[in-house]
Order: sequence, then structure tokens, then C-alpha cells
Amino acid sequence: EADAATTAFLAPAQWLAGNRTVRIPGSIDGNDFNGRFTEAVQKIYDSGDKNPVAFAHGGSIMLWTMMNVRNPRDALLTSHPLPNTGRVVVRGNPVTGWTLVDWDGITPPN
Repeated sequence: EADAATTAFLAPAQWLAGNRTVRIPGSIDGNDFNGRFTEAVQKIYDSGDKNPVAFAHGGSIMLWTMMNVRNPRDALLTSHPLPNTGRVVVRGNPVTGWTLVDWDGITPPN
């Protein structure tokens, strides 16, 4: 427990580097995380809503976005982490993929 603050992001950092088998100690690995979050995104997509909005923990939004968009900008995680009421906008679909179009007011290049 005492090391939780310094070790909690070690596994997710590995996920971003492509090693999704690393586990958060006592918890999930990157494949589990991505699968669960992607399942939720799929349900939102399947709802047919044209402009859906979802709320989740900022850390999970940041990680899933960088793990799944075609134009990730990992530097945003440290240079502009999402504030408590920050937002991320992605466009696309589960079949052809997702593109990051807005990261809390920053428009990344495609």
C-alpha cells in the first residue's frame, strides 16, 4: 500500500509501450483493461446516439484513448494530463478505428 502512489502507473506505462500482459499488482493487465473499456465503448457506439457523452475516471480515459486511437500523442499524458472535468473527443468506429480529434482543447495532428 505504501508504494501504491509510485507504482500504480508502472503497468499502464508498459501497456502504452505495447506490453499489455503486465499487471497492476493485485489487479488487471492491459488486455483486461482494454477489453473492458472497449466493451463499454462498443455499447455506447451500438446505442446509435450521434453525439454520445461518457463519463469515466480521467486516468482510464487517457489510457484507453492512447491505446486505441490511430494518432496517439503519449506526451499529452505528462504535458497535459486531463483535469477533473477534462474531455477527450474521438471519432470513428470499432471496425475502422478511432481518431483523436480533441484532448481537452488541444487538437492533435492526424
